[in-house]
Parts: sequence; structure tokens; C-alpha cells
Amino acid sequence: KLAGSSEETVVLGAHLDSINAIDGSEGDAPGADDEGSGIAILTEILHIIEQKGLRFHKTVELQAYAAEEVGLVGSRAIASSYRQAGRSIAGMMQFDMAYYSQTSDLGKIFFLEDYTSPDLFRNSITLLKRYLKSPYERGVLPRGSASDHKSYWEQGYPTIFPFENPKADNPYIHTANDTMDKFDDGLRMKRMVQLGLLFLSYQAGLVSLDDQAGAEKERLKQADLSKDLFLHLSGKGGSY
Repeated sequence: KLAGSSEETVVLGAHLDSINAIDGSEGDAPGADDEGSGIAILTEILHIIEQKGLRFHKTVELQAYAAEEVGLVGSRAIASSYRQAGRSIAGMMQFDMAYYSQTSDLGKIFFLEDYTSPDLFRNSITLLKRYLKSPYERGVLPRGSASDHKSYWEQGYPTIFPFENPKADNPYIHTANDTMDKFDDGLRMKRMVQLGLLFLSYQAGLVSLDDQAGAEKERLKQADLSKDLFLHLSGKGGSY
């Protein structure tokens, strides 16, 4: 948790647990992609925040959830407790599976529409296009699937969920074969880290940008801007 000057909170989440749905409790569940990749993204974001000394106006929380695989247990407990306490959540971004792809979608981020908020959806795509200039697509999860962002969405909080290709996702998840040797070149994961930092900067307000914004505001107030733009309307028969 990084306390800001405002109690309004921005959340980045991922889940800690993995599961072997084939061999049950007797089988290994390394969970490298599901969900080691999401935890790695959170860890790298935290590392950069600390390394760069980034501070935000709103409170920032990086959350790692227990028991996602058996019903979003940990995130539901947190999200419902925040609603009961009247906590204000400005946005929640979930990372869950980001390090597997086929050649055709290397590095591409898929924004999933399931249990996500239209405003954050638009804002996140705008950030991606403006600053990362990386490819993206919209997508949906298979019927019945969800991740921890759903817990916040159920409580009426705004959510967003960037993901790997939902139509060609990791076929090894929930087995003993969800291991690091199945990973791709890491480009998507790098972009997820960048997107997470952009999301925080926009939603939580990056303090270090204040001076730049103030200086630009003063420059525009004092500038002798030329007035060479005119609007001309013409019409005929009631049409313009």
C-alpha cells in the first residue's frame, strides 16, 4: 500500500494460487503463467515505483489474492469489505495470465469485456495507443470464466482486465505443464508492466507531473497567442 494525499484508492491485482485440475491434489501445480505472470508484473511495477521514487495523489494498493481458482475467495472478501466500509475505488486493474502466446499475437494485449467498465476500457486503450503504440484487440473470456476483477465489479467499482489471447490462451494452465519453458519472448509482459504504470499515473495522479502541468498552465496564460482561426457558417434553405 502506498498512501497518497487522498484516501481514494487505485488497485492493481493478481492472484497467488495455482491449481492442478487434471490430477487434483496429488499433481504439481507450478502455475507459471496462471498465475506467476501476474504476480511478476505486480512485483516489477512495485520495483519501478520504489526505484524511481514515484508517488501518487491517490492511495495505491497492489493486492495478491488467495484462492482465486476456487471461486475468487480472497478478492471477494477484500472487495466486499471495502464496499461495507464505504471505500472509494477509482479503478481496479487485474493481471491474470500474460506470458504465453502464439506467433501471430506476440506482444499483443487483449482487453477483455467481461465484468469491466466502459470508461476504464476506453481510457486504457487510449493510454496504450498514445504512449505504447502497441497492438491490441478486444476479447471475451470463455463462458463461465472470470478473474478477481469480477469481485470489484460486483461491488460496483470500475474495473479493467488486460489479458493474453482468450481464443488461443495457454493450453497448459491448471496442469503440471504450466511451466516457464512454455513462455514467449516476454514482450506482452513488458507492455503489461508499462500499461500498469500508465494506469496508475492517470488514475491515481503522478505527483512528479504536477510541476510540469503547472508550468504549462502558466505558459498558456501568459502567451500572446495569435488569433488567426475563424469560423464561417453559410447556409441556404434552412441548412447550414
